[in-house]
Amino acid sequence: MKNIIVIFLIVLFALLSIDSIYATEKIYELTLADTTAPVGLRGAGVKLFLEEVEKYTNGKVKINVYWGESLLKAKEILKGIETGIVDIGYIEANYNPERLFILGSFAIYPQGPRKFSNTYEAIEKCFEEIPELTQELESLNQRTVYMNIGLPMSVCSTKPITCFEDFKGKRIRASSSWYLDQLKGAGAIPVSVPWGDCYMALQTGMIEGVYTNLDGLHRTKLDEVASNIFTMRENWIATADLYNINIDKWNSLPAEIQEQLLEAGRSASLRFSELFDAEWEKVIEEQKELGYKIIAASPEDVQKWMSMPIIDQMKEDWIKRAKEKGIENAEEIVSKMSKIITEAIEKEEKEN
Repeated sequence: MKNIIVIFLIVLFALLSIDSIYATEKIYELTLADTTAPVGLRGAGVKLFLEEVEKYTNGKVKINVYWGESLLKAKEILKGIETGIVDIGYIEANYNPERLFILGSFAIYPQGPRKFSNTYEAIEKCFEEIPELTQELESLNQRTVYMNIGLPMSVCSTKPITCFEDFKGKRIRASSSWYLDQLKGAGAIPVSVPWGDCYMALQTGMIEGVYTNLDGLHRTKLDEVASNIFTMRENWIATADLYNINIDKWNSLPAEIQEQLLEAGRSASLRFSELFDAEWEKVIEEQKELGYKIIAASPEDVQKWMSMPIIDQMKEDWIKRAKEKGIENAEEIVSKMSKIITEAIEKEEKEN
């Protein structure tokens, strides 16, 4: 009888040990929907996040990426995260300007830091000091686990643009009402065209240029049909690329895994800074090798762009629209954001 009891206890202990081992080695699989292919700065940014998640979770979290809108279209990802169709997704305010109205307010500031580390610090501070940014995302059942950003705004055009005055009368496409306003302020004819149609629109002469981030126009080969590139390094792409997770999925994860994911996101953003700073020169060099004409805005042109009367009008328009949406402290949001971004620019100038 004693032998039977001993055998039973040994078997029971073994089973409990196996169960314990299984529990500690449980793998959490998450899905991630993105709009980009696994190439260029955007693709590299996602791969950095995957590497850091692997490292910080010791392989306990596996993220299956659906690249290039293979799961959800760009405008569908926000809703997809909200409803749990996908666990994590790429969010850009321009795809859902009304639902991400507060997040989209970054676009009313054309000038920002040149280095990603300073940009990241400024955006993080905005989220810390402007709770409405986080509340907007939470109302959509999601929170951010990782953030990066595209290269500064540039223009690729079928006709040369060599200075501020050359924008006048040119039909140029941009992604949001705020970027379209900037073009209008510069004297261009702003045109709204779906991103996927830009290549054909340039080819057929429907538009003469596209105003977007430098890496985006190069990755999608828009500069192949519009090989005159006008760059303005100070003109940051103000709408951050966020990778948000469904809150219900987030709450289902152990606290330890949650913290590891946040640490992975922070680490990936810090590593992304090196990629970002090097990518500008890399893209410019590749464009030169292809024979494209690159014109960098002069300090005078930068000043003309940043001091366009329409910039202040954009802030007033945002405040008006915000109040119509019930955001009573709209002036306070604009004031805080302006202060944080200005301080980030000034800090960078002192560093240089």
